[in-house]
Amino acid sequence: MLITYLPESLITPLVLQCDAESNYLEQTTTSNVAPSNATPEEKQIELVMSEVRRLEEVALRNEDELGALSQASRLTDDVVIQGEISELRQRLVGTDHELQKTNSTLR
Repeated sequence: MLITYLPESLITPLVLQCDAESNYLEQTTTSNVAPSNATPEEKQIELVMSEVRRLEEVALRNEDELGALSQASRLTDDVVIQGEISELRQRLVGTDHELQKTNSTLR
């Protein structure tokens, strides 16, 4: 099982983004309420629209994060795969030498 770790360069922006989202949520719950003279339906629509805007922003940020993570994962996976290929090549060379010894012994 391969375990990949996120590089520090990705962790810090993720933490900052979580803080920003938390602050955003705290602000939207108090500032995006419809005016006091609005009907209950208008207030409810305003709350729904505010939540839709927030979810759209979060979706865009999530797409950006996934792109960055998949790129980092591909780079890590490429390094791991290259290491495994190198190890297999070394084992193949060793096996080839053993086969040549066996072949020469049998002749």
